Amino acid sequence: MKTIKLLLSFSLLLMSVSVFAVDSIDFIPTKLTFKKGLDDDVSMSYSQHVYITIKNVGNKAYTKARGFNLMVQVGAIRKSALIYGPATSGGLLGGDINPGQEGLAIIRLPLNTLKHCQKYNVLIDVLRTVQMGPMTVFANDAVNLQGTDKDSIIRCLNIGPIHPVGPIIINR
Repeated sequence: MKTIKLLLSFSLLLMSVSVFAVDSIDFIPTKLTFKKGLDDDVSMSYSQHVYITIKNVGNKAYTKARGFNLMVQVGAIRKSALIYGPATSGGLLGGDINPGQEGLAIIRLPLNTLKHCQKYNVLIDVLRTVQMGPMTVFANDAVNLQGTDKDSIIRCLNIGPIHPVGPIIINR
């Protein structure tokens, strides 16, 4: 009888936790792309336009009320990015990014800062101003992403570790 009461109280506890879920806006970086972009057509100055794809895995939509800027770090470079969303419709500055949707965090760097197919540590929301919810929303903000040049025709190869099929025999 005690077991049944204990199981019943535990199931009620689980139901009450799920009813009172905390609202969260939780972004994770999923992709890193870049291309050469024209900054000023009078002086013909160019820079590297960097696009960090961010996905809202929280349960609440990001809106421009949270701010347009997101502090990001790519490798050792820290910059303020502009948030565009959602990525599926080309993105509007401060556009809503609903749960499950992707948006873009865009920064500009000097030309040739990032290299095609090289991996970079990417950290988003460095100042913790855009995401909201429990502290766990910041746990998935740092990832190692491969940079891809949108203008390159060369594909990046991801070769994993090579495992020998059989015993290694060395003839001497």
